[in-house]
Amino acid sequence: MTVADERAPTDKLPLPDFLVIGAQKSGTTSLYEYLRSHPQVFMPDIKELDFFTPGINWERGFGWYQRLFAEAGAGVIAVGEASTSYTKWPRYSGSAELIAQHLPQARLIYVIRNPIDRLRSHYVHNVAFGTETASLADAVKRNPDYINFSKYAMQLDQYFVHFGQEQILVITSEALRSQRAATLETVFSFLGVSADWKSDVLEHEFFTSERRLAYPTWVGNTRRWFKKRALGTVKIPRLVPNRVKQLLGKPAQSVYESDRAVISDRLRKDLEEELAPDIRRLRERLGDDFDGWGIA
Repeated sequence: MTVADERAPTDKLPLPDFLVIGAQKSGTTSLYEYLRSHPQVFMPDIKELDFFTPGINWERGFGWYQRLFAEAGAGVIAVGEASTSYTKWPRYSGSAELIAQHLPQARLIYVIRNPIDRLRSHYVHNVAFGTETASLADAVKRNPDYINFSKYAMQLDQYFVHFGQEQILVITSEALRSQRAATLETVFSFLGVSADWKSDVLEHEFFTSERRLAYPTWVGNTRRWFKKRALGTVKIPRLVPNRVKQLLGKPAQSVYESDRAVISDRLRKDLEEELAPDIRRLRERLGDDFDGWGIA
């Protein structure tokens, strides 16, 4: 097989017809687990393929990507994947264009969460893996990703240029948690699979930051190496024995319990003012049923 063959899709293997495009720290892992447990849905064993993200896995080519869906068998109606890098503009640009070019009929699912809660969880994630050392207030000032990834209307703007509104489903993390059955029924209907399907898996939440421990820096470095070299993202911390974490890492306490993760009243006010215009635009798109988390 030539390099050119690896760069082009082939009819011999399936391609996704839906993508969970984000947002990071908004419940995409839980949604991924719920979806892949549905008998009419196929998703690869590895989440965060990041294929349509230049600079991560786009350079691997379609041959690599399509082989990840080769096991989609008989009875599968919807084939998909979940990669939060697809809504991390402008950190990663070009994802919406690449998806529209190669999967123009794809259905897109965007999970959103109270933007300040998402931002805080994003910060906790970075601290836990040793990629963030500043206080939360300083981190927000230094790294625009924290706020940009919480500007959901801005992220959706990248997609509405290329996709019709009927191709994009926006759900909230809060609804996925508190009204799970109804929310999943909406998602299943959107994908064209049996909407009344139930499973014990739907009773669980997966990989919540509230249970996140502070791991040693080498864990974060190893995880980033796998992100670039392996098939998507490997959850390396799950493979590290607790005793090793205790001996080599920081104290095994939740980062959420640290003063570093506290949002002061002043910081919250500043964040609400920064995010309010984006939330107002989001409300215009989502309609009166969306309350904007009381921020705007």
